[in-house]
Amino acid sequence: MIGQDDVPRAAVGFAWNYGNDIVRVMSEAETRMYEDKQAFYEKHPEYKHSVVEQTYHDEMSSLISVLTDSYEVLLIADIDKDTYHIIKQNKTSVNAGEAVSGVYSRRNDHFCDDAVSDDFRELRRKVGSISNLKKQLRRENHIICDYRLKNGQWRESAFWKTGSDSKGFPTKIIYYSQNIDQSMTERLRARRKAEKDMELMARLNEAYRSISVIDIKTEQMHLYKNLTLPDRMLGLVDDAPYEDNLERFARKFIVEKDVDAFLEKTRLLTVRKELQHKKAYSVFCVIRPEVQAEAGVKYEKFSFCFSGRDNQTIVLATRNITEVVEWGRRS
Repeated sequence: MIGQDDVPRAAVGFAWNYGNDIVRVMSEAETRMYEDKQAFYEKHPEYKHSVVEQTYHDEMSSLISVLTDSYEVLLIADIDKDTYHIIKQNKTSVNAGEAVSGVYSRRNDHFCDDAVSDDFRELRRKVGSISNLKKQLRRENHIICDYRLKNGQWRESAFWKTGSDSKGFPTKIIYYSQNIDQSMTERLRARRKAEKDMELMARLNEAYRSISVIDIKTEQMHLYKNLTLPDRMLGLVDDAPYEDNLERFARKFIVEKDVDAFLEKTRLLTVRKELQHKKAYSVFCVIRPEVQAEAGVKYEKFSFCFSGRDNQTIVLATRNITEVVEWGRRS
């Protein structure tokens, strides 16, 4: 780890003495090593999260497994705002080439009219309607619907609740669809995998303050979740140029002496280069003291991962490190 970070992470302790009592000398060296480690943490409290951080890096990498060829379409939708954003879509999908973002209810109607067979059209339309999702997902975490396409293929669509209001009504969902022209055993295995994937995304949704998808081609940043700072304070902005977004955030919230270094480390070109050699890339920043007092946020960590196999999109997740340290102590 030494030399890979601005601050090296290694604790050292040594002891020397004459005689044959090697156990005592080793114990003394070990004690000094722990004293060195404690002194480091007191000077750099942000690094005390390191073990927990690796766990979250592993989960970030697992999140990317969701965006594989087993899903024809994977999108997120805000059913309060009636909007959607496609995270991943196969080139062979019946809707390949459709707009990445748009009106959710309109997409649901168009898909049913254009792709679903006559005998299943109204069923699929009703299941995917906002009114039905509001009703069903208040009681359940997800809904699964099997139906047939016009081309004769059987398809499975699932709607997973990822956000709800104070009354329990869903506000945001994850939607996926996949072909199910396979045996019942294979279908059940695929469904169990999908359930684990969606549960993972739900856990990530709770753990991270913001989750975004960056389109490398357009350099636009779409926010799936944004709790970076309280609502009354402007944090990250949905569907904005990625680097403009990060600069806006840095200039307003990061301590002034760190702004330029933060922006250099989070440039899209820098992030892409870093991700060529590692599964995840993280950048740490310190929040301005006046913002700390109001928002209760001391440190923020920005973690990046490629999504999908073509490396054309990047998942960015942020969270408050202080909270993770406290969570690690409790667990």
